[in-house]
Amino acid sequence: MLAIVRLALVACVAFAGCGFRGTAPPDDASAPLDLTTAGDGASAGDFAMPMGGSGPGPLGALPTGYCCSASEQCRSRQCINLGSGPYYCADVCTDATPCSGFSTQYQCDTAIDTCTPVNDPYTCIDGATYQHGGKPNGACCSGKMPQSGEECLGGLCLQTGDASNPYYCSQGCNDLTPCPTGYTCKPFGITTKNPGQCWLTATTYTCQ
Repeated sequence: MLAIVRLALVACVAFAGCGFRGTAPPDDASAPLDLTTAGDGASAGDFAMPMGGSGPGPLGALPTGYCCSASEQCRSRQCINLGSGPYYCADVCTDATPCSGFSTQYQCDTAIDTCTPVNDPYTCIDGATYQHGGKPNGACCSGKMPQSGEECLGGLCLQTGDASNPYYCSQGCNDLTPCPTGYTCKPFGITTKNPGQCWLTATTYTCQ
């Protein structure tokens, strides 16, 4: 049973979004990613273009609607399936924005604050076809767009701390994939793998 608590965080972009209940894939579905150093030492100048590569990438950037075999592949750190359907990445949500940015086949179930399929049975998009961005953690990004986070290596574009702070690229986190130096994992739900987002520890900051 997927239990998600409603977001009450200061991040302006709340990731996530029908009465379904999901189950996480087996822990050994794939080897965990090493996020302790990935992205460190890079600057915005190293990734002048938002293009990155195919698939989840080194920071796990897959958004809602893409097929997955492990939570570490998803920017939400939630790889679930509903009933007999395939495993897919499911963002946390309070409205439809994070659910429908990459696929119109998903909606926000506000009862559990999770993106769920519009129809049952449902399908997901091959995760290998996703084109993740190339901007590293801390790089400036566009947060107020339907496909927020697409330009980022980790799939997330956040604004945290002071309301005047800019949006910056970040990544998901859980017990297997901790945040890099300078970031703190802020959980947005309660599951066995404690998924969340990596927030800059400073309340006032500038993006790169």
